[in-house]
Amino acid sequence: MLEEAARSSILAAAKRFGVHPNTAFRWVHRHRDGLGVQPKPYRRGPLPKLGSQDLGFFLDLLADDPSMTHATMAQRFTLATDRPVTRQNVQTFFKKHQITRKKRRA
Repeated sequence: MLEEAARSSILAAAKRFGVHPNTAFRWVHRHRDGLGVQPKPYRRGPLPKLGSQDLGFFLDLLADDPSMTHATMAQRFTLATDRPVTRQNVQTFFKKHQITRKKRRA
């Protein structure tokens, strides 16, 4: 627990810099724990469920049956890997990797 003098100086610093007292206390504790006071790395949103390492699996599925739906691919992927994915996950993965099943004209 912080001593009363340290507590009051932290409160005074928080007021001076215009931050909430809890923020100032967190900064002090982070500094004492050796973590520094730099901001934590920020990443927007959740991590993707499918990565580049899964590309081969979907290309093999397409080679076996080019007319397979995204929903069916999601079910097969979930059964094969025990990682649950949805139709939308597969659709986003295909868009990210620029995989299309449209016929190309010569």
